[in-house]
Amino acid sequence: MKSWIAALLRRANTPPPSNGERSDHFTQVMLPAMEAAMEGRNQFGGFEESAYDRFKKEGGRALPFDFESYLRAFNGGLPLRVSHPFGFLFSMQTTEMEGSLLQTLHWPQPPGKKDWLVIGRDGAMALYFMSLGAADFGSIYSCFAFSDANTGEMEYMGEPHKVAGSFSEMFQLSQA
Repeated sequence: MKSWIAALLRRANTPPPSNGERSDHFTQVMLPAMEAAMEGRNQFGGFEESAYDRFKKEGGRALPFDFESYLRAFNGGLPLRVSHPFGFLFSMQTTEMEGSLLQTLHWPQPPGKKDWLVIGRDGAMALYFMSLGAADFGSIYSCFAFSDANTGEMEYMGEPHKVAGSFSEMFQLSQA
């Protein structure tokens, strides 16, 4: 019993992993676990460097390391054995603009929010956003949305809520 308490105290006093350690964990542990069973891997073709260069030019910044790594590995595919909220993830390509992050650069953002990028959606009309703003770069938010049948304009319902501090954290939280 004492060794269990000592282990718990050691873990409680261990500092959180650095960003580099989180990135290493994502690329060395999470991505291989996801690869075991992937649905729709590269469904829009492989990751296109030219599309990413265009994205960085139009969007004014690069993507967080974990999300970029995921796109390079699976380009919009969804892992089957890892719990996640997505029904669809946008990809980095130019050939099929319907599923492209380049297209979502131009989608209207929720009121009062800027520097947010739509990265995916679930089956219940919720969109998932990644913040590309300096204060919370890489954080994931969700908000219900629908396209008005008459105008085609995107309308948001309710306030966006934070889902995770990063793309990789969202997958780690959903596995717990």
